[in-house]
Amino acid sequence: MNISVLYERAKLPIKVALTLSIAMMIAIWLGWDRPYWAGLAVTVMSMMETSGHSLRKGKWRLVGTFCGTACAFFLLAFFAQDVGIMMALFTLLVGISGYMIFNPRYGYIWAITTTVCSLILVMGDMTPINDFNLATLRLEETLLGFICHIVVFSVLWPQSSRPVFEDAVLDLLKQQQTNLINRRHQLIKSDQHTVTQPALGEGLKLVMRLQDLLYAAEADSYNILREKKIMAIYYRNR
Repeated sequence: MNISVLYERAKLPIKVALTLSIAMMIAIWLGWDRPYWAGLAVTVMSMMETSGHSLRKGKWRLVGTFCGTACAFFLLAFFAQDVGIMMALFTLLVGISGYMIFNPRYGYIWAITTTVCSLILVMGDMTPINDFNLATLRLEETLLGFICHIVVFSVLWPQSSRPVFEDAVLDLLKQQQTNLINRRHQLIKSDQHTVTQPALGEGLKLVMRLQDLLYAAEADSYNILREKKIMAIYYRNR
C-alpha cells in the first residue's frame, strides 16, 4: 500500500489517541474521579466528519451539561421532599427531550440535558454535597476534554471544514446541471412537465447535506462565517 495513503489514514488515530491520553492524564493528575468522562467528551468529538462538526458537537455537549445540571439543581432544590412531583417533572423533561432529540441542529443538547440530569439525580443520592460535587466534576471533565481536543486538533495537522463544504457545493451544482440536461432531453423527446422523483430526491439530499456542512464550516472557518453575515445583511437591506 502507498506510504502516503497510510500516512493520511494515521493522522486521525494519532490525534485521537494523543488527545484522549492528555485529557485523562490531566484528570488523574488533578485527582478527579471518573476521568473517563473527559475521555468520553474527546471520543464523541473525534467521531465527527469534519473539525467544524467536532467543535459544534463539543459546544452542544457543554451547553447540554449546563442545562442538565440546572434542571437537576432545580428539581432537588424545590421538590427533594416530594419525590412524586419530582418524578413527574423529570418524566415531563424526558418526554420533551424525546421529542426534541430529532431536531437536526439542537437535538444533541436535549439528549445531553436528560443524560446529565439523570446522572446527578441517580448517582448523587439526592444529597446536596454529593450532587454539587458530581455536577461540578461533570462540567470540569467535559470542559477539559473539549479544551484538549481543540488544542491538539488545532496544533497537530489542523484541518478546516471549508474544503468539504466547497466540494459539497460543487457536487450540488453538478447535480443540478445534470438534472437540467436530463430535463431538457425529456422535454425534447416527450411532452412531460414533471421532474422525475429520483432526481428530486437526490437534489434534496445534497441540499440537506450542504446545510449541515454550512453549520459545521461556520464553527471553524472565519471566511465562511463572514461571508454568511455579509449575505444576510445584503438580503436584509434589499
